Amino acid sequence: MKTGLNILSEEQTYPAEPESSYGWSKLMGEYEAELAQKTGNINVGLPRLHNVYGPGASFDPRTSQVIQSLIRKAILYPGEPFVVWGTGDQYRDFIYIDDVIDALILVLSEG
Repeated sequence: MKTGLNILSEEQTYPAEPESSYGWSKLMGEYEAELAQKTGNINVGLPRLHNVYGPGASFDPRTSQVIQSLIRKAILYPGEPFVVWGTGDQYRDFIYIDDVIDALILVLSEG
């Protein structure tokens, strides 16, 4: 079943280069779902949700993700220079929880 949504290929979004068995298991799950869709068994929509932030996000340093850590750093140490560590080669996309909900509702309504 075709929808009005444009489907991007892997290369158009970002290369699949999982760095852990966890990442590989997610990628393999996506490929399995894609194969099931090609055989006509199911209609698939696979959101890749990561770095979601908004109300209810944990700011606990033991469990929080990237954006929560950055927000916590800015709030707790407002007088210090805001330095983000890393090589500069990495990038992170952030998405607000309300946008996630809107997108999921749209996907369901288009299916």
